[in-house]
Amino acid sequence: MKQKPNRKRRDARRRSVAPAADGLLNRVAETIERYQMLSGGERVLVAVSGGPDSVALWRALLFLTEQMSLTLAMVHVNYHLRGRESDADERFCRKLARDAGVQIYVRSRRRPCRAGKSFNLQDWARRVRYGIFESIARKENFDRIAVGHQYDDQVETIAAGLLGGRDSFAMAGIPRMRGRVMRPLFDCRRTEIQDFLERISQPCREDKSNRDLSYLRNRVRHEILPALRERYNPHIDAVLFRWAELVAEQTSFLQQTAVRWLKRSIVGWGSGWLSLDLKRLRRCDRRLDFYILHQTAVRLGLSKPVLGEKTVRRFGQLVKVGRAGQKLAWGKAIIEVSRAAMTFHAAKPVCPPPVEIKKKGTTRADGWDMRIICRRKARQKNADIRLPRGAWRLCSDAASIFPPLILRGPRPGERIRPLGMTGRRKVFDILSEAAVPSLLRPRTPVLEDRRGIFWVIGHHQDDRVKVTERTRELLLIEIKHAGQEQ
Repeated sequence: MKQKPNRKRRDARRRSVAPAADGLLNRVAETIERYQMLSGGERVLVAVSGGPDSVALWRALLFLTEQMSLTLAMVHVNYHLRGRESDADERFCRKLARDAGVQIYVRSRRRPCRAGKSFNLQDWARRVRYGIFESIARKENFDRIAVGHQYDDQVETIAAGLLGGRDSFAMAGIPRMRGRVMRPLFDCRRTEIQDFLERISQPCREDKSNRDLSYLRNRVRHEILPALRERYNPHIDAVLFRWAELVAEQTSFLQQTAVRWLKRSIVGWGSGWLSLDLKRLRRCDRRLDFYILHQTAVRLGLSKPVLGEKTVRRFGQLVKVGRAGQKLAWGKAIIEVSRAAMTFHAAKPVCPPPVEIKKKGTTRADGWDMRIICRRKARQKNADIRLPRGAWRLCSDAASIFPPLILRGPRPGERIRPLGMTGRRKVFDILSEAAVPSLLRPRTPVLEDRRGIFWVIGHHQDDRVKVTERTRELLLIEIKHAGQEQ
C-alpha cells in the first residue's frame, strides 16, 4: 500500500523554494492531477535535451518526487548536429543526473548520410527520439515518459500549422497525453519557465538553431507571433491555445467513431494487410474518410501515413465508384478494391519463403503467421467419415499424399482438380472467383507434396486426396492462424 506523503516535510520543502518557483510547481502538480498523468509511485523516464523547458521539467519533477513517491530516470539523445556544442549538452545532462543521483540513458544518433534535398531534419529527429524513448520505457519498465512541451510550443504549433496548410491532426496540436507520453509543463508559459530557472539558480543550455529563421517554426516564434500580438490581438496566444483544445476534442470524438466503425467492418486481416467490407464502407459518412484512413494506418503500423486532402478525396472516389482490381497508391501503402472488400496493404505484399511441414505434430510458420498441426488417425472399418468443419481444416487419405509437405504461395499457371468438380482449374482463377484481392493471391498459402498442390488453404482441396471407402488411414491437417488466436 502506498504511503501518504508527509505533509510537514512537503510544506518545509516548498517553503525553501522561491515564490515564483513554488507557483510553477503548483501549476505542474495541478496539471498532473487534473489530467491524471500520475497517481503516485510511478517510474518516470524524463527526456532532457539541456534546454530551458526540459531542464525546468526535470527540476520540477525532482521537487515533486518525494511528494508523489516517484522514481525518476533521465534520457538524452545526442544527434551530433552542432559538433562540440552537442557534446557539451550531453555532458551537462550527465551532470544533472549525477547531481540528482539517478540513472541516465544516453543515445547517440547521426543524420543519415543519404538524406536528400527533401529531407526533413526536425521530423527525422522527432521520430528518432520518440522511438528511443519508447524502446527504453518498454525495456526498463517505465510507466511514463515526460517531455518538456509547454504552452508556447502549442501556440507555435497551431500557428505553423495554419501557415503550412497542415491536416486536421496537426491542427489539433500537441496532445497533453499520448500513450505513456505526458507533458506536465503544458499549462506553463515560456517566461514563467525562465523565471523559475532563475529563481532556483539553475543554468541550462541554449540551442542556437532555435534562432535559425530558415525554419518556419522559428519564424513563427520570433517574427509572426510578435507581429500579431502587437498589431492585431495581444491575446492571440490564448485564442490559438483554445483553438487547439477545441479541435483536439472534436478530433478525439471523430477518431473514436472511426475506431468503432472499423471494428464492425473488418472482414479479414493478416501481416501487413487489412480488409474492410465494401458495402459498409460505401454506407459510411464520407466525412469520416480521413479518420478511417488514419486509424487503418495505425492498425497497419505505418509510422507516417500520407494523408493529404488529395489522398482522402481519391480514397472517397475509389470507395464510391471503384471497380474490382482498381488500386490507389498511399505513400508506400496500397489500397485495392475487390468484389466485396477494400484491402489496405502496408506495402506491396511479399510472399514468405516456403516451409517444410512435419508429417506429425506442429510446425510453426512464422512468416505466414500460422501454425500447422498434422495428425494421423486410423479409420475404423465401416465407420462414418466425419469431415472437419471450417475452411482451415483438411481431412484426407494419408496414402494419397507423398511427403515432403511444403507450405508456399501459388505460382502462375498451377492447377488443381477441386473436390467434387470435373476438370482442372487454375489456382489463381479459384482465388479470383473467391474475391481474394489480386495483391494477396501470390501469398495465399497452399500445401503441396511430390505430386503437386493438394490444398489451397481456406478454399479447395484436390480431388486426389479425398477420403474414400478404401481409405485406411486419415491425415488431419489444421491451420491455426495468428489472427484467429488473438
